[in-house]
Amino acid sequence: MESLKKLQLLTFVFLLNFSYAQITITSDDLVGVGDTLLQSYDANIINFSPGGTGYQIWDFSSLTPVADDTLMFINTADAPYGNAFPDADFAVKILNSVSGDTVFAYVDKSSTYLRVLGISASDFGDIHYNPYENMMPFPVTYGDEFYSDYSAQVKYFNGTDSVLIKSYKKDTVLADAYGTLILPLGNINTLRFYHKVYKTDSVFLQVSSNWQFINIRQDTSYSYEWWTNDPMIKMKALELYVDAADTVTDGNFISQAFIHSSGIRDDITQPKIVVETTNGILKISNIPKEFKNIVVCDISGKEIYSNPIANENVNIYTNNFKNGIYILSFKSPGFTFSKKVIITR
Repeated sequence: MESLKKLQLLTFVFLLNFSYAQITITSDDLVGVGDTLLQSYDANIINFSPGGTGYQIWDFSSLTPVADDTLMFINTADAPYGNAFPDADFAVKILNSVSGDTVFAYVDKSSTYLRVLGISASDFGDIHYNPYENMMPFPVTYGDEFYSDYSAQVKYFNGTDSVLIKSYKKDTVLADAYGTLILPLGNINTLRFYHKVYKTDSVFLQVSSNWQFINIRQDTSYSYEWWTNDPMIKMKALELYVDAADTVTDGNFISQAFIHSSGIRDDITQPKIVVETTNGILKISNIPKEFKNIVVCDISGKEIYSNPIANENVNIYTNNFKNGIYILSFKSPGFTFSKKVIITR
């Protein structure tokens, strides 16, 4: 009888831990317009292990942010090539703190899927994924498996030649583990995805008006992603790149998250900021006091102007600005609001 009681107790404890750790991610669980995340890097991440499958506890608490990418989730209309992705529900503006480069990703999210439709940057314009990159189906939970097959074409000038790369990817994804992820940010209940990506790149150079085939490159890559439905992150919390032997070669993690749905007032997330252009001046008024900085970027994402906000009215002189579309970003410690403006003279 005593053994039976112990067995029942162990079964209860197991079921309690299982029900707490295993999660299901739905569309409503993930980030949206107005959210901002800092994706950080630490060279010591290669000393960690992705661990096993099934229920796990992963301790990455000793990671230290050294460099960051800022991920800003914005309206598609506020992205430079938003019109080229009419099916996108929002865009992700990715700012690299080291290189200063800006890349935009265009995302289609519904109740049944999360897809990336393509990307854009000043170096190569807009790139469409055909048909799309399948990030995940909804709902998704431990044990699920899904796939993503897509192609893309990239044209750029390498300083000497015009280059065309025709790329094809097949990504096989398995939700192979679940459990508690310990980051410097805190303890997070997560679902881990294992990715195996087969990639083929066909490279062409432009000779006169024709494209000449140069070579074909093939490789297989592997990675792990830890996703969470935690309302304070609502995103991929950790990513590890590994080789075929499962040795970590690189990675990144979320060090800070500013989720607009976690306490920021509606008058901050949807401010009634007024912008007027007149006589070479951008006249901006009715800026909420919570916004501390203003940044102006051109259509390619290049930063043109940046200054602290002293009061609710700001004048920006635009005599040195070229005619075109600009994005004004008003920044607070926990939120960024962006607004499009057209300058003509």
